[in-house]
Amino acid sequence: MIKICNLWVYYSYFLFSLFPVETAAFIKIKTIILKEVKVC
Repeated sequence: MIKICNLWVYYSYFLFSLFPVETAAFIKIKTIILKEVKVC
């Protein structure tokens, strides 16, 4: 389960790196991902 979570995080940050524009939506999604990582 931890490996799956890590892959999800890496994939998400990779997508964020493709779109460097920091909008409120992206920041909100990042915070959600960080919370998911803590759960994992």
